[in-house]
Amino acid sequence: MRILVFGLPGTGKTTVAKMLARKMGAAHINADNVRSIHDDWDMTPAGRERQCRRMKTLSELGSGNVVVDFVCPLQEYRDIFDADINVWVNTKEKCRYPTTNRMFEKPPNPHFAINDYSEIEEVVGCIVEACQAGKMARSYHES
Repeated sequence: MRILVFGLPGTGKTTVAKMLARKMGAAHINADNVRSIHDDWDMTPAGRERQCRRMKTLSELGSGNVVVDFVCPLQEYRDIFDADINVWVNTKEKCRYPTTNRMFEKPPNPHFAINDYSEIEEVVGCIVEACQAGKMARSYHES
């Protein structure tokens, strides 16, 4: 199972992804770490799509569960990544990068959304339960 944790920079994506990976015994792939290895911090649309495709490829290499966290600002990129579960970390309206703020598209219906830091543990628990039960929780959505 591939889980995408996405949202604006500074919202807590990595915190959520690490907690989720630990509780599930899953691998964790972080975009900042991947970019530093490839040394191509290109934030143009082409660079962001390249990173999305790279993250997808890396997430498909293993045979077990994997939790991936990156901004993934456009729905087009989320569609390319094609996660089994999408988790939107929506704890901030804006980040420190104006370009990212302008281009970020709010997802129409993520599987899970975290709108406040106080919800992290509860929502992570719900995701783990849904995965253990072997069911997608498309109907679960924090509003």
